[in-house]
Amino acid sequence: MCYCATVTLGHVPVVFIAAFVAGMMNSMAGGGTLVAFPTLVWMGIDPIRANVTCTVALWPGSLGAMVGFRRELGDSRRWMLLLGAPSIAGGLIGAFLLLLTPSRLFASIVPFLILRG
Repeated sequence: MCYCATVTLGHVPVVFIAAFVAGMMNSMAGGGTLVAFPTLVWMGIDPIRANVTCTVALWPGSLGAMVGFRRELGDSRRWMLLLGAPSIAGGLIGAFLLLLTPSRLFASIVPFLILRG
């Protein structure tokens, strides 16, 4: 499959709606990538680039939700500090492995990664 993105004006409303829905999902419960990622792949974006784009684009919504729920998170401060370093390490290792993975292989395993997650 060729991942040659040719964005047309017809894509703009679909991408806008997908981004809006994904942002709302992430701010409430997470899972916005389940909307944004397939939309980007449908447009012809390489799956690895689509994954990176979703991660970079959707994290501000998660940060905003965290700020909005800061009172509720107050009791979890100890856990956040304890799990922060392993989370960052896991993210860096995952990003490194993603960059080593060929796009075709990543595209074939993404459905299994989503179902497992």
